[in-house]
Amino acid sequence: MEKHQQYLDDLCRVCGKKVGRVRYSVMKYQEVLSSMGLFVAHDIEHIHPEQFCNSCYLTGKRMTDKSTNYSYSRVIPPIWKEHIDDKCNLCNQMVQKGKGGRQKKNHTRRGRPTSLVSYVASLSVPGV
Repeated sequence: MEKHQQYLDDLCRVCGKKVGRVRYSVMKYQEVLSSMGLFVAHDIEHIHPEQFCNSCYLTGKRMTDKSTNYSYSRVIPPIWKEHIDDKCNLCNQMVQKGKGGRQKKNHTRRGRPTSLVSYVASLSVPGV
């Protein structure tokens, strides 16, 4: 359950993607989220993420501005479900993603092979 909460802390409430360095609290910016059609007053802490990303914040700010005709039909929030031990989609998805990035190199032994070194040593000292 702790791991599940850590995964939730890194996800955006609106789009479900990973939140970057700039994070906005859901409770602090309820008016921005309500302009997108999300009402977070009844959110449950262990089911819904408590933050949203900068991209969704800027989208919400554009929607609250009356001068622009920006529809929230483009914003489709993910369905957040309660954590079930083995069948949690969120935990399974995050484990499969892993850290990501470049694969580590296979570190092979560099230099002279040890079998060749022992063979050469046995030839140089035949009876001494």
